[in-house]
Parts: sequence; structure tokens; C-alpha cells
Amino acid sequence: MKSWIKKDKIQGVFLTNGTERYGYVLYKELSEYNVLHVSYLAILLKFQSSGFGGKLIALLQEISPGSRIFWK
Repeated sequence: MKSWIKKDKIQGVFLTNGTERYGYVLYKELSEYNVLHVSYLAILLKFQSSGFGGKLIALLQEISPGSRIFWK
């Protein structure tokens, strides 16, 4: 994964309120397949089970409307 990050193949998005970070997601856009492949999604422990993971996925849908989102 580190080599993907160095080659700008992996992108990241933080979920924040401007001062505090709730979590982040690392993903790779496969535009030829209309797919976003999520490599890693993390929510800080104190914010887990509060819907922030869903908000990150919704943010990805805004970034690439119509793309399918896969993770493993």
C-alpha cells in the first residue's frame, strides 16, 4: 500500500468538524470500472457506533457520484 500512496494511486479523506477528526478512509479510484476501492476505513474509538462510518461512505459517494464502492 505504501507504494500506491507514493505513486498517488491511493487517496485519503478525513471526516472532521474543522477542529476534531472523527476518522478517515483510504481509497483507490478505478475510473475505468466506475469503482472506488476502499483500502482502509477507521473511526476513532470514542466515535464508533455513532454513524461516522456511514458519513464517510456518503462522502465518497459525493466525491464520485454513481461509482460503486467496494472494500475488503
